Amino acid sequence: MRTASDRRRDQPWRVLETQEMIGDLRAAHARRFELPMLTAPVQHPGQPVPMDPYALGLLLGDGATTPAHATRGQELASAASPTAVAVRQRVDAPCVPEAYLRNTAEVRLALLQGMLDAHGEPVRQAGRTCRVEYSTLSPHLRDGVVELVRSLGGVGYVRDAHVVDLLLPEGIEPFRLERKRDEYLAAGGGGRPMRFVDSIEPAGRAETVCIQVAAEDSLYVTEDHLLTHNTLNDAFIILDEAQNTTPEQMKMFLTRLGFGSKIVVTGDVTQVDLPGGVRSGLMVVRDILGDVDDVHFAQLASTDVVRHRLVADIVDAYARWDAESERPKLRAAAPRNGPPQDQRRRNRR
Repeated sequence: MRTASDRRRDQPWRVLETQEMIGDLRAAHARRFELPMLTAPVQHPGQPVPMDPYALGLLLGDGATTPAHATRGQELASAASPTAVAVRQRVDAPCVPEAYLRNTAEVRLALLQGMLDAHGEPVRQAGRTCRVEYSTLSPHLRDGVVELVRSLGGVGYVRDAHVVDLLLPEGIEPFRLERKRDEYLAAGGGGRPMRFVDSIEPAGRAETVCIQVAAEDSLYVTEDHLLTHNTLNDAFIILDEAQNTTPEQMKMFLTRLGFGSKIVVTGDVTQVDLPGGVRSGLMVVRDILGDVDDVHFAQLASTDVVRHRLVADIVDAYARWDAESERPKLRAAAPRNGPPQDQRRRNRR
């Protein structure tokens, strides 16, 4: 993400942790943190649909009893396919079918154009590009339009229960109807949609999954068509006190390594402070990654200690004491030679 200051100074996008943003989301009442946007429409695999998408958009409109073009003039009627003209039933629970939402960009755009030709309007903005206003009585259609717009690289905001403000990127035309298209282009057409962090709220606890994708910037599309990533690019990362990680935590940390980054993991396996029975991730990682190229392990001895000279002597003394302390335990655990004591007593009798 980036701030307005980053944008003015032509600074690149950067990665921020959630903790860094909490309590600092606004500057002079303006949202601070801009999120990256899609640079092209999302590409879903194509699939057959039962009806021309533009015609379906006209039919859906705002959930009217008849297709919008039946009451909105000859131009819409001529733009619609014969399939749409023949349809007259009421749409009791209007919504955008999943087969159209998860289809090619061409299908999704045609559907959106039909819906906006039927019940959308271009809205001029002084000194800015043109936005589009869509109104409907159906919350399902409202959410479907927002989904379509976001999947095409635009933004959609619900202003109230029935009105949605839309802004589409340049090159994505929302209208086929000549009057609306001309008015839209005359008002500046599409612009540069932007999305910002509005609030940060706890959502409970859940199992998380860290992934890495092939894209050089490590970005991938997540819910609501937001771009995100959970890897670290062009960074030098140090994990200290790693003896207190579990094997699962160690794996999660190491798999976040991004392009152009290096990780250094340090820890002391003699000072593990984990609950009983929990293995140290630092103690097992060498067995797992010892043969992986570009992964290097360095084991430090007392001669590598760079503190007071006595520290090396103290480390060696503790090592000798640990070794000597283990000997009585080994002797106590070893089986005794000869028959058990009770058997020896019976033999003496």
